[in-house]
Amino acid sequence: MAFEVFDDVAFYWFLQVLLGLFLLPGTFYELYCIATKIVPVESKKRAELPRYLPTRRMKEKTNSVWSMRTIVIAALWVLFILLLLQLPKFHNQMLTDFNPYEILEVEKGADMRVIKRAYRKMSLKWHPDKNPDKEDAEQKFIMVNKAYQTLTDELTRENYEKYGNPDGYQGQSVTIGLPSFLISKNNELKVLLLYFFCMMVLCVVVGTWWRWSTRFHKSGVLNDTFFLFWNRLKPGLKDKTCIEILAGSDEFRELELMMANLSEVERQEMHNLNDNMEDSWTSRDEANYTKYATTLLAAHLTPNMEVPVCLRPMMTYLLRECPKLLDVMIDMCFQRQFVDTGKTLINLKQRVVQGRRLKDDTLRQLPYYSESWEKTLKGHKIKDIKDFIKLDPEKLNVILDELEEKKMLEPDSRKNFTLGLRMYPHVEIQFCARTYDEDVIFVDDVVTITVKIKRLAEPWKSDPNAKLIMTPPEKKNKQGDRRDYKDDDGLSFVDESIENKRRLNIKNFESPIVHTLYPFQMREKWVAILHCDPTKGKNAGHSLICITKAIPALIEDETLTFLVPARYKGTHTFTLDLKCDSYFGLDLKQDMVFEVETKPEEEEEEEEEDYDIPDDEEMEPEVFWYFLWGSNIWEALATAFLLYFLYLIVISSSYGQKYLQPVVNKVSNVTTPLYNEYMGPHVNATFEAVYQARDNFDWMWQTSELDDEDDFIEDHTEL
Repeated sequence: MAFEVFDDVAFYWFLQVLLGLFLLPGTFYELYCIATKIVPVESKKRAELPRYLPTRRMKEKTNSVWSMRTIVIAALWVLFILLLLQLPKFHNQMLTDFNPYEILEVEKGADMRVIKRAYRKMSLKWHPDKNPDKEDAEQKFIMVNKAYQTLTDELTRENYEKYGNPDGYQGQSVTIGLPSFLISKNNELKVLLLYFFCMMVLCVVVGTWWRWSTRFHKSGVLNDTFFLFWNRLKPGLKDKTCIEILAGSDEFRELELMMANLSEVERQEMHNLNDNMEDSWTSRDEANYTKYATTLLAAHLTPNMEVPVCLRPMMTYLLRECPKLLDVMIDMCFQRQFVDTGKTLINLKQRVVQGRRLKDDTLRQLPYYSESWEKTLKGHKIKDIKDFIKLDPEKLNVILDELEEKKMLEPDSRKNFTLGLRMYPHVEIQFCARTYDEDVIFVDDVVTITVKIKRLAEPWKSDPNAKLIMTPPEKKNKQGDRRDYKDDDGLSFVDESIENKRRLNIKNFESPIVHTLYPFQMREKWVAILHCDPTKGKNAGHSLICITKAIPALIEDETLTFLVPARYKGTHTFTLDLKCDSYFGLDLKQDMVFEVETKPEEEEEEEEEDYDIPDDEEMEPEVFWYFLWGSNIWEALATAFLLYFLYLIVISSSYGQKYLQPVVNKVSNVTTPLYNEYMGPHVNATFEAVYQARDNFDWMWQTSELDDEDDFIEDHTEL
């Protein structure tokens, strides 16, 4: 005669523990994500930007503080606190314990006549028809019938008196107390509909998410696109081949659907657009979407090319997908050591962002620039954009005054031009090469190359004769003959920055905004490529070395560390290419040279310095009493939660009910009046507001009342 136990008290305890098990690790993880979120702070905020820059941002994955996950965790914490405030009400209430003698209010061992008389009395007392105003009457009436059945059956009565359970020995088990509203006849339809709705929604959501997510690679592009890049990207590819591979991306199949929605006349505009371009690009791929993507990309790279209005949505879609696809292609090339192809793709992305042809001069990136400026700029010995950026304010004003006199620049555009010019980056690099705790580099050593990249806010103040070789960071802290090494000196044997700085396709950092007329707001990303040519000099016969690190936000300065092997005696030359993915003509290329000696055969043994490093057995973690004798706040929270969980286990045992429960009752008697006086009114008001809001939707669940069925009454006519 198994039966279910419905208990509001146990349900509150169970829900409290369940929420705690989910919230504590979830909250720790969320706080960790927020704490480790790298958001560089710009030291010098620009007062304003040129008015013509786009403001529409591309949809990117960001680790924002107020994400959907954070909102859900915050809502669950509110529920957890409300439940916690309700727990003092249940300190004096016992968890559900089925005792048929107490239910029928008879003594243990009572005979059958006494039990029947008590059953009639209690069934009349708690019959739902005679207690319509009491919500718990139906539940107590059910328990009375179950108690009567238990005591009138010889087997169930013997099982209860011997094992404490009408069904006999049950062994050690853990059950969940369910709330009483689940068996209320008025809520049966609501509970079933809610359960059905939740299961259907869950299945649909999980199925949709799984079907959608399986189409994408972890890099963010479609799986078919990733496989296309992997198969077709090769060493030494040229610009047009890279454009053809980019146009074959599976994301651009959407262009074919968009074209199908156009009229015949509007479709003809695509062919006219391809015919009107100076450089006609053709795709060897027979797919129509590849041809459309190639034509639109060529039109974007052609200055002053007017795109028909009907094709602008397709152009916008193409330009929204291009940066992400190019980032994946660049990252894939450098992972596979395709250095030349990787550089070609970076150059292509620079042109795409700026909207310029591959053969255009770097000065065409300047705002309001036209070919009529060439003669004036040559007179001031300005050959490229770097010369323009290095102009001090005085010389710049002279040139702008001359352009205004010749009516090549409008007076209203002068301020925007100056603001736009100062957005272009100008960087300088310094480097040093050395080995750990040695002044000479020997063959087979691991050489640490530290590169410091500095962005100049005032390029005209830069020193052209500045030294390229800098002092190693550890020597700045040298104390006598002993060097003071720090974590940021780049001399660790494991380069932890490889994984989080290698990829170019990274999260959206608060890096400087790019000066461009691209329809979306773009932000700078830099990539440093350290490589050597295996076909030149003594490198011949050795494998190619290519190390790539991304710089997500170059605001002031950035220090990078590269580890390279010293493979032979003599001069080693590594080339560092520093490239920006948003501007062309601003890249830096620097050869890094260091000498390697042959390690001497016999070396005098030097006395090892005693760093006084204690043994592992002697080192004991430092603990603090305010952390509950733990070493940090996380151990304190884990200890507190463990103690709380142990308290729930102990209080539910027989020993806990006998010895610990009286103490808890005394404490509750002291705290309950305080709670009822100060906290209770506010908590009750909150729950009343929730119940009133729920009552407003009762009309959705109104059904005809079901007739009461007295299943547990043997002789209903006597009642």
